[in-house]
Amino acid sequence: MSFMSRRSQNGTSSPEKSFRAGEGEAWQGGASHENNCRVNRVHLQDVARERFADLLRVAFPAETDAAIARDASEFLQTSEKTVRNWLDMSHSAPFDVVFAIGCRVGVFRVMDVMTRGESRHTVLGSIVQGAVRVFAK
Repeated sequence: MSFMSRRSQNGTSSPEKSFRAGEGEAWQGGASHENNCRVNRVHLQDVARERFADLLRVAFPAETDAAIARDASEFLQTSEKTVRNWLDMSHSAPFDVVFAIGCRVGVFRVMDVMTRGESRHTVLGSIVQGAVRVFAK
């Protein structure tokens, strides 16, 4: 991987991996059925909200959603009502919040919660509209 230097908010430079195409080793997904399908945004939103609510419950174990909302709102510097909306799955959390919770929990636990032990193909199948077949002549 190539490394880039990025100015942080305090003015210091920190190394950062680049995942941009053309900069070092880019991720190569290869030709597969994942590249030949379209995400169903409604299903994706439902699954993402449900799994993020699960992730909040893992990150802040408590007896009630009110207690989870209290603890999570303090950690995230947001209102308890906002966290309750995420727990109720009536609103989606922004990516920076998902990232913060993911860092708190750890990557392996995040993937365990997000996939619920299913393969990535099974999870992908729950959010796509269907494969669009591409036939070569």
